[in-house]
Amino acid sequence: PDFDLEMYRGYTCSFDGGNSQSRVLGCLVAQAKNHNVLLIGDSIGRDTYHALRRAYPTVNFIMMHHSGCPPVERRHSETIACFPDFAGALSQLSSKVKISGIILSFRYRPKDWRTVTKSIPLMRRITDNIVMLGVTPMFSLSVEKFIKSLPAGSPVPLVVEKGNIQMVPWSFDDLAQQASVIAREQGIEFADVSSFFCDAESCRLWVDNSYDRPLFWDNQHLTVDAIEQYGQFLLEMPAIDLAIKRSQGS
Repeated sequence: PDFDLEMYRGYTCSFDGGNSQSRVLGCLVAQAKNHNVLLIGDSIGRDTYHALRRAYPTVNFIMMHHSGCPPVERRHSETIACFPDFAGALSQLSSKVKISGIILSFRYRPKDWRTVTKSIPLMRRITDNIVMLGVTPMFSLSVEKFIKSLPAGSPVPLVVEKGNIQMVPWSFDDLAQQASVIAREQGIEFADVSSFFCDAESCRLWVDNSYDRPLFWDNQHLTVDAIEQYGQFLLEMPAIDLAIKRSQGS
């Protein structure tokens, strides 16, 4: 009841902090328009949300968010249950607003990301216009700590090599391949965003190789400069562009 739309327009609608389902739904409904694209995910998804809002300023994106959680109802820890009553939340939301497309964006931790397959059938009850994004890098150390850990006198690196076991905890390429297979099996689109971050050998650390413009502010989340550039990258992805066009009835 105290939701101020003008103050919070463009914010995620988050289960963080123990927010109830009714508060999250109230936030989403308040931000909805005639045609809406629903993003579902964690803090990686939040970066995607802000990038897409820059890339498609005329499209109304709303986001259901839960930190550290793939878009599925599951136990994250002893104190946090991810996306509680997810089926009920999706059902109630779709009964109140028109969801013309769904975008999934989240961190691909090997131990839990595949659980998203439990949720995709629930989403397909609302729309078949669904795109799953992946895979963004997650380093073992923040970029700051990585640079400080280098031997004295070492040049500041432009990239992190994929073979650097100090920084790269698992294969981002293997995860992207697995995700594309799951998306195909589930009958949804997959948008491989990994080329924004990495090439075949390494992952970049700076926007346009400029040391005053870091790509990440920690070990995985994007800076404002990076979000701006990421938005332009997403704008050129066929799977995303098609989903957006479908959501707008074109």
